[in-house]
Amino acid sequence: MEKFPSFNEIVGGTPKQKEDLIQEAAEAVALEGKERFGKKKYEKYIVEPTPEQQEAIDQAVSYANEVARRYGGREIDNQNIFLVKRGAVSKLSRNLFGGFYDAFNQSIVIEEGDTIEISLTAAHELLHKASFHSAKIDEHGEDDLYRSGISM
Repeated sequence: MEKFPSFNEIVGGTPKQKEDLIQEAAEAVALEGKERFGKKKYEKYIVEPTPEQQEAIDQAVSYANEVARRYGGREIDNQNIFLVKRGAVSKLSRNLFGGFYDAFNQSIVIEEGDTIEISLTAAHELLHKASFHSAKIDEHGEDDLYRSGISM
């Protein structure tokens, strides 16, 4: 579906730094499957969802798209959503539990759990993905997510 960087805007930086960030993000988004997820150390945590878990994720995608359409977000699909072993999220991110959305490569990581936990976490992270994103390049040339949200 979406094959372009998720940034709606980049704040700060030189035109060259902005161009480089867009190019780097576009290359990350062009990758498929586990390659898109990124770092090799993550692969050992990825598990295949059961049919019930996949259905919970698909229903969360449908819900997130309904909210996105209503409030001006972008439509998303169920690609590049990765289920990981319980306890892996705190090892892979600053989050202590549940999951996370990587705006740079547009991947979602959700920790294993029952279908209710997966549904709630997926919906939460999918709303991040469907939202407005801006990146910021600071005075040292470092980039980071600057703002994210849906207009209401």
